[in-house]
Amino acid sequence: MFILKSFLRGFATNTARLVPDGSYRTVVGNQTVAIHPSSVLFGKKVEAILYNEFVFTNRSYARGVSAVQMDWVGEALSG
Repeated sequence: MFILKSFLRGFATNTARLVPDGSYRTVVGNQTVAIHPSSVLFGKKVEAILYNEFVFTNRSYARGVSAVQMDWVGEALSG
């Protein structure tokens, strides 16, 4: 948990939240993104994700994904 919070401090802009239709929207930019099929989180629905890489193919994918909590994201973005 502490390691993920540390990553969030530096990469809070690389986060996305789960929206009611089951997709993810980036916190900064509000772009639709899917969890990459190579991720262990692929097919799972978690509250929010921190991603290492944004990949564009025929869809936008988040790769290098970790599950995080939205309140952690809020804390990281508020400084």
